[in-house]
Amino acid sequence: MKEGYKDSVLGEIPVVWKIEQLKNTSNQEKHSFIDGDWIESPYISDSGIRLIQTGNIGIGNFIDKNKKHISESSFIELKCKEVIEGDILICRLAAPVGRACIVPNLGTKNITSVDVTICRPNINVNKVYLINYLNFQPTLNRMENLSGGSTRQRINRTNLGKIEIPIPPLLEQQKIAEILSTLDAKIEIIDQQIAETQELKKGLMQQLLTKGIGHTEFKDSALGKIPKSWEVRVLREECERLNVGFVGACEKFYCEKGKGILMIRTGNLSNGKIRYTNLKYVTHEFHNKNIKSQIFEGDLLIARHGSSGQAVLVPKSFQESNCLNIIVIRPKSSLNSEFLKFQFNSNIIKEQVRKKTAGSTQGVVNTKEIASLKILYPTISEQNQIAEILSSVDDKLEVLSEKKTTYQELKQGLMQQLLTGKVRV
Repeated sequence: MKEGYKDSVLGEIPVVWKIEQLKNTSNQEKHSFIDGDWIESPYISDSGIRLIQTGNIGIGNFIDKNKKHISESSFIELKCKEVIEGDILICRLAAPVGRACIVPNLGTKNITSVDVTICRPNINVNKVYLINYLNFQPTLNRMENLSGGSTRQRINRTNLGKIEIPIPPLLEQQKIAEILSTLDAKIEIIDQQIAETQELKKGLMQQLLTKGIGHTEFKDSALGKIPKSWEVRVLREECERLNVGFVGACEKFYCEKGKGILMIRTGNLSNGKIRYTNLKYVTHEFHNKNIKSQIFEGDLLIARHGSSGQAVLVPKSFQESNCLNIIVIRPKSSLNSEFLKFQFNSNIIKEQVRKKTAGSTQGVVNTKEIASLKILYPTISEQNQIAEILSSVDDKLEVLSEKKTTYQELKQGLMQQLLTGKVRV
């Protein structure tokens, strides 16, 4: 064993570290480690004392949404426990079980629901250190292993309280907390930049897809008021290709990555991009036989179910691929593929798709319905300009997303080192 370390129930840790059960990290006083309150619907009101629910608890962050309240008289009648700024709230429900956050200053008097445990750490435990350890993936895994439930995973407070926590000396806890908090602050700034850029894109799409660039005269159309020089056309008339990819079971054709062709599925289409997660590959024989489901650079891929109508453009230099249960569109040269993609991902087409899938129990859109969609049709020059502007915003969002991922991975790596004592500070 390395000098200065010892064995523990959590593995090898520094000799100066202790192991405490979670319940023993709290103040030995009333309401220091206790569940929230059972609040039935008749007690819910529009104003008064804020009810913090499980949906408000993120992995290390408070999610300020779905604001519900109870009256002061209900608070007294039900003998509710008040939640104060700085309390740690631990969600006993998935997903994931055991996620926790610190209560910020909400400007209100607060309570929380019964599936949330209130934890008030004692003076020997740094709150930020503890919140990071609770949201550490190995800790969440231990909580999940102690959970039960036939329909939804839940950990009871007794088992939650028995979770072992390594407790370094207070000064070391503080240093660990400072390092991780610095990364959290950078991630929060990036989140704000992403939100602002998303708002910018939303405004630009509304402006550019209704008023175009530099137009002063407008007319009524089947898609609302549009520039006088624009047309509204039916999608199928402006496409060289519009068909659905392979439909049916193809599991028996799956093969290893290096021995086959990439098979793009609906789950690989997300936020206007092809996502390289949970990839599947099919044999060359399958690919060569199913020519109509082959996809190429510049093709537009449309999800048929899930996020019905979501459009993703196949990027440049994309590898030879096939697709499963996805509609493939190849516009004529007079219709910019990116411009069409932005229409598909705007309310102009989303609303049409919603109406066409309204009667479908699974919300599945078919090729005939897609082919009959009405689209905006400016000159190709203006299509190119609009696509270039919106694509530049998408590029910025992609850069910010990658930057956020980098910081998140850095934090995860540091947590693995700092919260296990492998690296001392």
